[in-house]
Amino acid sequence: GKTITLSAANPRFALPFRAFASPSAPPKSESQYLPATYKANANFKANADIKAVTPPVVQPGYLIKAPEPDGILTYQGKSFRGSLLIKARPAENPGFLVINKVDLEDYLLSVVPSEMPASWNLESLKAQSIAARSYALANLNKHGSEGYDLKATTEDQVYLGIQTETENSNRAVAETEGVVLKHDGKIVSAFFHSSGGGFTELAEHVWTKGVPYLKSVPDFDDHSPHFAWNKQVPVSNMEETLRKQGKDVGAILGIFALARTPSQRVQTAMIAGTLQTLIVSGEELRKIMQVPSTVFNIGQAADAYLVAGRGFGHGLGMSQWGAKYLSEQGYNAAQILSYYYKDVTIQPYQFGPDRSNLSRAAHASPVY
Repeated sequence: GKTITLSAANPRFALPFRAFASPSAPPKSESQYLPATYKANANFKANADIKAVTPPVVQPGYLIKAPEPDGILTYQGKSFRGSLLIKARPAENPGFLVINKVDLEDYLLSVVPSEMPASWNLESLKAQSIAARSYALANLNKHGSEGYDLKATTEDQVYLGIQTETENSNRAVAETEGVVLKHDGKIVSAFFHSSGGGFTELAEHVWTKGVPYLKSVPDFDDHSPHFAWNKQVPVSNMEETLRKQGKDVGAILGIFALARTPSQRVQTAMIAGTLQTLIVSGEELRKIMQVPSTVFNIGQAADAYLVAGRGFGHGLGMSQWGAKYLSEQGYNAAQILSYYYKDVTIQPYQFGPDRSNLSRAAHASPVY
């Protein structure tokens, strides 16, 4: 394939970086970067339309396809590329599951601007495109037991349909078509987050084991609106959350950080109550207190905890606000990615003859 050599612009990136254009990528015209438009004859909003497109057959569900190859399907006010599979949920969880079967590159046209502002510099959007593509391919069949690959939420990657598409983000996806991150020849699960709060985090400090390409590095997220934050958390809210989780501690007497990571994230903490004392991870405490990250200090008022912290998200992999800053300083997508992910190569993914079989990223939501 064609090799593009990317030179370093700063001693921080002392070595040259290489990115690879997809060998099968067709040349793109300006019009191909434009967002999808709604096509009236391809919108399916009523059951009558659905039945007209796909007659009842003996299948686990109904597969709905637009009458035109590039047609758009509408469901609950949102429009999607690809096809929609409607299937019944198990009896213990009644309702319907709607799954969007969509080509990987079309999926990314929505994911990239849903995860990162489309107005940002093109190189940061290209870095986001490669990270999101890598994550999707590395996590195919993650939810296979439920009949789809990826959730359309922050549990995997936010996917909202064509209404989020923009010319700038579409260009970023197109110009990186098929390009992924690999470590030891395998596509990496390229986690990313909004803002590291000064440093990104080691995987072993978030999970039980390390991941070789997820290391802690200084972040450049000073201009993030989440770089520094404060929140007041009512004690009653925390007590109720713990009760709902089956961890009733009674009245909370105190919360103490027991251990921190080198990046100052809370690693373990103690919640002392009148009924019991709990030892929880920093991530568990973050969810209990509903704060943006685990980089925080805790003070106490009469009926609330005063939490002052930095950053937004788990801190693993690429910081989006850091990527924005680096792109504004002239760094390209390959340099940004090689900074946040260690010991990785940036190269094209070799799709099979039927690319759709490798591109089953799914949008799923219940219909009642």
